[in-house]
Amino acid sequence: MSVFTLMVIMGFAFSLANAEDEKVSVSFSSKVWSRYLGSDSAVIHDDPVLQNDVFILLANGFYFNIWQSVGLDDTDLSSNFGDELDFTLGWNGNIDKFGLDMGIIYIDGLPVFEMAQGDSLMPYIELNRGFDITAKHSLTPYAKLELLFPLNGDYSSSDISGGIKHNWQLSDRFAISQKAYLLYDNGVWGFDDGVIGGYNMDLSWKLSEKFAINPLMLKITTPMASLNDGRKTEMVFGTGLTFHF
Repeated sequence: MSVFTLMVIMGFAFSLANAEDEKVSVSFSSKVWSRYLGSDSAVIHDDPVLQNDVFILLANGFYFNIWQSVGLDDTDLSSNFGDELDFTLGWNGNIDKFGLDMGIIYIDGLPVFEMAQGDSLMPYIELNRGFDITAKHSLTPYAKLELLFPLNGDYSSSDISGGIKHNWQLSDRFAISQKAYLLYDNGVWGFDDGVIGGYNMDLSWKLSEKFAINPLMLKITTPMASLNDGRKTEMVFGTGLTFHF
């Protein structure tokens, strides 16, 4: 894991050092969700949350991401599990006909802004293949591996997921992106191991070349078998906006 982390950081640093002649893409999004729901069907926070995201992409595929979640039930940025701050270094590109996305996430969990306590490292790798079905529809099957290493614990876990992403270009301004997946969770934070099914939907309305809103977003998760850790079928709704610079 240390070698993997070092390779990603060195690659991104090298890319920044040689980015003078490259095009750098920056986007910012802000989304409000009815609850903070994980892809493993765990309700991380049972009240509305605001989740902000800054994404920097270099022309050679390296990217840097800062993601923040804030619970809207109080004004304290480190009071409950609705509060979180994640930093990601990664690379996204193509190898022959396949897409590859790999990187590592530093998860600054509760208490936020305190090194190591509640924090984790999560290396990940995804392999995918895109297909243009028609001018308006594209499908992307994918498989993904995520490894979780808590910095103040003596255990780790892994999630293996696979599914299909669908992009539907309704018009020049409207698009729907969907994802259906199955996730195997081998158990962490006291959860049982099991298979989780999930569905995500995002309606995008492009108002200009640099600004879009998401009038409706949806997440649904469900354990594929009965679990004894309290996880069950869950549904959350969201709305948001995105700026491209």
